[in-house]
Amino acid sequence: MLSTTHATFCSLQRHLKTILRDLPDDVALEIKQGLLDAHRKLSDYYYKFDASPYYVWAALLDPRILYNGLKHEFSDDPSLLEHLETQKKKTTRILQ
Repeated sequence: MLSTTHATFCSLQRHLKTILRDLPDDVALEIKQGLLDAHRKLSDYYYKFDASPYYVWAALLDPRILYNGLKHEFSDDPSLLEHLETQKKKTTRILQ
């Protein structure tokens, strides 16, 4: 579902970060590089997601997520919080 895309990207990135952090030092370089590449690809998609208002709008309107859920998820990133506030205002204007 469109509204859960952000949460999925964040969850996958956190999981990959944990895996990378917990890898033993003697793991093959190819495995580390593959995990880094996967994290980077998720990051690329994440920023494409941020460039489109539709994902945030869908999440704002999804009763399982709504504004407070996004605000909590974005709490450690001021630029995402600012983006959320901007999209909330745009959504409100469109729905009025």
